[in-house]
Parts: sequence; structure tokens; C-alpha cells
Amino acid sequence: MSRLIETYALLKRRQRRRAARRRSLPQRLLRVGAGLLGALSLLAALVALAAWPLFQWLAAGMPPVTRLAELMDAQTGELLQPTYIYDRTGTQIWAALQPPGVTRQFTSSQNPYLAQAFVASQQPDYWQAGERPWWLLDERPGGIAENLAAKLLLAEQADGWAKTLRARLLANEALSRYGPQQILVWALDSADFGYWTFGQESAAQLYFGKPAGQLTLGQAALLAAVAQAPALNPFDAPELARAYQRLVLTSMLDQDMISPAEFDTAFAEDLQFAAMPAGLQHPSSFLELLVSQLEAELGYARLHAGGLRVTSTLDAALQQEIEGLGDKVGEVAVLDPINGQMLALHGAGRAHPAAEMLLPFSYLEVFAMGYSPASLVWDLPAGDEFEAGEYLGPTTLRAALAAGLLRPVQPLLDPLGPTRAAEDLAAFGWQPGQDATTIDVAAAYGVLAARGLRAGQGDPLDLQLSTVLFVADAQNRVLLNWTVPQFSTITSADLAYLVSDVLADASQRPPEEQLAVERPLAFFSAGGWALGYSPQRVVAVWGDMPATVLAAAYDAAHRDLPLRAWEAPASLVAITVCVPSGQLPDEDCPQRRRELFLPGTQPTMADTLFERVALSGLNGQLATVFTPQEFVRQQLFLRLPEAATAWAEAAGIPQPPERFDTLSPLNVQTVSSRIARPEAFAVVGGALTLLAELDEAAEFYEIQVGQGLWPDEWISLAEGRKGSGDQVRAAWDTSGLSGLWAIQLQTLDAEGVLQRTYSIVTIEN
Repeated sequence: MSRLIETYALLKRRQRRRAARRRSLPQRLLRVGAGLLGALSLLAALVALAAWPLFQWLAAGMPPVTRLAELMDAQTGELLQPTYIYDRTGTQIWAALQPPGVTRQFTSSQNPYLAQAFVASQQPDYWQAGERPWWLLDERPGGIAENLAAKLLLAEQADGWAKTLRARLLANEALSRYGPQQILVWALDSADFGYWTFGQESAAQLYFGKPAGQLTLGQAALLAAVAQAPALNPFDAPELARAYQRLVLTSMLDQDMISPAEFDTAFAEDLQFAAMPAGLQHPSSFLELLVSQLEAELGYARLHAGGLRVTSTLDAALQQEIEGLGDKVGEVAVLDPINGQMLALHGAGRAHPAAEMLLPFSYLEVFAMGYSPASLVWDLPAGDEFEAGEYLGPTTLRAALAAGLLRPVQPLLDPLGPTRAAEDLAAFGWQPGQDATTIDVAAAYGVLAARGLRAGQGDPLDLQLSTVLFVADAQNRVLLNWTVPQFSTITSADLAYLVSDVLADASQRPPEEQLAVERPLAFFSAGGWALGYSPQRVVAVWGDMPATVLAAAYDAAHRDLPLRAWEAPASLVAITVCVPSGQLPDEDCPQRRRELFLPGTQPTMADTLFERVALSGLNGQLATVFTPQEFVRQQLFLRLPEAATAWAEAAGIPQPPERFDTLSPLNVQTVSSRIARPEAFAVVGGALTLLAELDEAAEFYEIQVGQGLWPDEWISLAEGRKGSGDQVRAAWDTSGLSGLWAIQLQTLDAEGVLQRTYSIVTIEN
């Protein structure tokens, strides 16, 4: 019995211990849980403590979230106004960044389909997501609320982790203050739908011609798709827009936002789009350039969100006048080279072959080598087959450039090599072999007009022509100020002026290239191009009648401007030279001109291109010492290289005869005095003793020598009174001499009668 009782007691104790353990397990778990919660709380506190300085730094750079309500106010919201573009006076609105006839407005009747489609395509968990932990770093803002905050409140901040965290903080505060429904409405009313269209109401009017509240499910899904990718809009990519719309519908079905029947109806709907406004079909080239520059500076979102006032560089009156020239206008660009500002631009979006327009810059390279506009070059054919009058022969760089010729300077450029030439041209904004727009052409010649400087804005190593003066927001804060230009030196003022001086020389242009303009211009044309510039304006034209359009546009561009003449840099040296040799003029120079030279490159020699030659009037052959003086006449000839023979013959340029008049029938020896040694036509050399025999009547004598058969000058070897004998001598050292030489013996009798006799020798040493 006692044993049974002990056994029972033992079982009871075991039961009590097991029960105690069962009772203590939850308590232990609670104690462990409490410990873990305490640790987590401590960890959270430590994280929050560590993140507090970051939070303070982020908050210091954030605008107030109430700014959203100000921007999206239905009556006074800044986003109700597009970005307006003013002309350069700042008084005339020239354009607005919105589709013609489609004004901005916030929707008054929400379309549930559009809201659902927007959520399905942008953030399917939008209604459940709520606020996100702000310290979870993503690469970019994500979700509807964060994107809205980043776009409207942080548009001026650069992308990066700081902007992402600020967008999340602002999104959390906005969701808490205004609720997800209001945030969604604001997101739809500020969404970008392409073609400068912002907001659901404007998009519905543009693409479907109806209010947003009347959109069908299929139409709403398409707009939601466009909001995701504005470039895939119905005007530019209707098939892709339709395909993207069906993806949105599928997403809505998967998320139980629409029924299968609604899906089938919307999927099969034949979407009919409104006609594209004319102003969007043919946008202004100036506006396209301006928008691209502002997007690069302000960011796409800030520019297109609206509420900005942009004062452009556009001369509205000039732009209107150019556009009024009619169908012949082609493409025109007008700029101010002093500050690099575009003043007018018409149809200048395409590039055209423009290699021939590079020619003046090749001549600039030649001038940089030390040549001048007066320098002599030869424009000659390479073979015997050529058109008469096609080549200029000996000409100046001035005349060759005015004629648009590359041939005469190509031999001078070849040593530079193609790489050096390409690098030099690239400084002017061109690459050899590439097409160019009128903007490119105007910018390159603008450097010449600005005396070697490129003016503009942006990267100092690659300044661009500007279309903007300044940008201000609705609070009159200046976001961009380009009123003060930047400059970079491309070439020297001396070289730029030499090219401009040639292009401005109307005397070198043929009659058909004389432009009827009110003031002088530097002019160059080639192919379908015509360009004219002054120190104040540059006008580039491409089209069927470029010169005609240029004349009208050039006068319009200079209207009301004070006359400004070209001013030569003081460093250039002015000298009168002979044309076309470019050397100093002598008595035979047929044409003279005042020319400018880089210091140290001015000529020092007299003209050698023209040669005065003595001819026999009896037979037209070269006069010699045997030609009677009364039949000798002088004629001026061009000294041409052998390569110019065929050209001279075709051009009718006379050349000196090759034969000498050595046996003239009237050359009769009438005196007995003679040169006895050396013999006539002998070949001699070294030190010689000349022997002359005088007749009985001779009283005085002189022995002279001269180079050639008709010497220009004589050298006296011996002179005096005849002695008792009939022979006289003269020493002649021919060392260093060569070729034909004439020996002249002059005698004078008692009555003062002068007589001459001659001999010819060939000197070889």
C-alpha cells in the first residue's frame, strides 16, 4: 500500500513538473520576445539617431510640400500656364510650349478608367503601398507620389541619391497631408503626354478631341500608355501606341480592375484619333533649337512643366520678313557674330553637302603659312586637254579665292596633310566630308566676322550659338542668364581679316555675282549656298535661288543698324605691290594695288614676272647686237614656267620668240675696226686677253662686254686714245661666267663719228 502511495506521489510530482514546464514556456517565450523587441527598438533608435544628421541635411534642401497645392491650384496654379517664349525685346510672346488650340486646364470630371489605367501602368500597388521608409535608397524616385514630387518640386535638382531621398520624404508628407486620391489627380493633371501636352484634359482634347471625362476604357488605356512613353504617341507611332495600350488593358485585367467583358470591348475598339494641329506638323526650326538648348540647361521636366518666361534672341520682325520672302526663301540662318546669338532661322533643320563652302578656310591656312592675298599662284591645267579660259594662269590668292578655286592653293596645302587640315577645320565647327546645316555654315563664318573669335554659350571648348537671353519663373527668379556671351579664340584677327578683306572685295567678283545690297558685304557662294557677312551680321542661305534670297535677307538683317566698316588690325603692313606677282612694282609693272601683309611677309624684291624684251622690227626675232638700232623695239612679256606653255597658247598670251636676229640682211659691217681675238662664236673660259684692231681714222676706243645677244648693260674692260699701233688689248677674267656674251668695240674718229662692231662668244668654265 505504502509502495503504491509512493508510486502515485511520484507520478503526481512528475505531472506537476511537466505542468510547470508547460506553464513557464510562454513566459519564457514572452521574456525572449521582450528581449528581441527591446533589441530591435534599440537598433531602430540607433539607426534613427545615425540617420538624423542625414535627415536634417536633406530637409534643408527641400521645398515645402504645400508648394504642390500652389502649383496645382485649379484657378491660379502655375502649371496652368505653359512656358512662354518671348522675342528678344521681352515684350512680344512669340510661341508657347503647348499644342496650338489646346490650352492647359485641370480636369473637372475624373475618368475612373483613366485613373485605373494610370495606376495599373505606373504603380499597381499604389493604393496599398502608403508611405515608404525614406532611408531605403533606390537609384531613382519610384512610384506615383515620388515621381510627382521629383518632377514638380525638385525639377531643378540633379538626379542622384539625394534627390531620390528628398522625393521620398516629400511624397510621404504629401500622402499624409493630401491623401492618395488627391495625389493621383495631381499626377494625372501634370503628366506629360508628348507634344508639349501636359495633363489628362489637354491630352484628351489633343488626341481624341473630347473632354477627359468622356474617354472610353480603350482611349483611357491608350493615354495611360502615352504617359509612360510620350514618344510613343498616336501622332508619331500609332501602331506602337496601340500595342502599348493593349499591354495596359492586360495589366488592368490581371489586377481585377476591369472585367473580361470590358477588356474584350476595349481591346477590340477602333480608336479614332483627332487630326494633328498644323503647328505641330511643321515646328519652327528656331523653336526646336531653343527647346533643345533649354532642355540641356534646365532639364526636360522643368522646362515642359510650364510657368516659365523665356526671353529668346529672336528678332521677330526679321524672322517675319524672311518668312515673307515666299517659296524661294529656302533655308536661312541669321546670327550676330559679336555675341553668338541666333536672330532668325527658317527651315534650317537639315544638313546639305557643303564641302565647297570650306574653301575660304583653306585659304586662311595658306595665309597662316606666310602668304598674302597678293601672293602669286599658278592656275594651270595638268595636261594638254582643257577648255580655253578655264584656267587663270598666273594669278593672286585674292583673285583665286574670289573665283572659288582650290587648284592654285592645293600644292601649298598638300604638305599639311589631311589630318592637320581636318583638325584646323574642326575648330570652325566642320569636319571634311560631312554635310552642314545653315547654322553650321553661319557659325563658321561668324568666326571670320568676329575677327577670329567664336562667341556663344556652353562648354568653352565647344561654344554653341545661343537662342536664349534669360529664363525666369513665376516668382521672377532668374533660372538662366545668357545675356553675357563667352568667347574662345579660333584664329588670329590678322588672318580672319585677310580672308574677310578678300571676300568683301567686290572688284574681284564677276558681274553675275554682284549683289544688289544696300551696304558692303563679304560674300561667298558655291553650289546651292550663298553667304554674306559684315562685322555685325552673318546670313547663310541654302536653296534654289540662294544669292537672291541672301540679298533680301542681308538688307533686312542690317536695317536700322549703324554702318560699320571693316577695320584692318593695326599689326598688318600695307604696301603697294605689282599684280599679279605680288612683288614691288618697277617701271614695267602693268597694274598696282595696295595690299596687306602679316608682319615680316611683305615683299622686298622688284617685280620679276614681267620682262621687257628687245625685238627686231624686221623679222620679230630677238634683237641682238647685230640688229640695227633703228629697227630695235621693246615689248613686255610674261615670264612663264614651262608648265604654262599650253595654257598661254590657248589663252592667246604672246611669248618671246626663241630665235635670235643674228644675220640681219641690213647688218652690214661698214668699218674696218674689228675684234680679232677671240674669234666670233668661239667657246672660251678662264682669263682672256681681248685683241682689237682699229682702223686708221679711229682716235679713241672702248672695249665692252655684256651678257646675252642683246645685253641690258655693258661692262667696260678698256678705253683710251689709240697709240702708234693699230692694235689694242683688254684683260677679261670670265671665271664664274657662263652662256652667251657679246663683245662690243666702240671707236670715235677726229670728227666725233661713233662706230661700233661686235662679236659673240660662249663662255664655259
